[in-house]
Amino acid sequence: MTKPMIGAEADGATCDLRNATLFNFAALCRVAESTKITPQTGVEERK
Repeated sequence: MTKPMIGAEADGATCDLRNATLFNFAALCRVAESTKITPQTGVEERK
């Protein structure tokens, strides 16, 4: 059984959106690391 093209396009869009969201989250985590702010609490760490 083959999926209709519209279904394949919808799956592709969902996958792209998920990848973009993960990429943005990873970028935010890197920014948080560089500024020493923990993603969990958002409180600046003092060492």
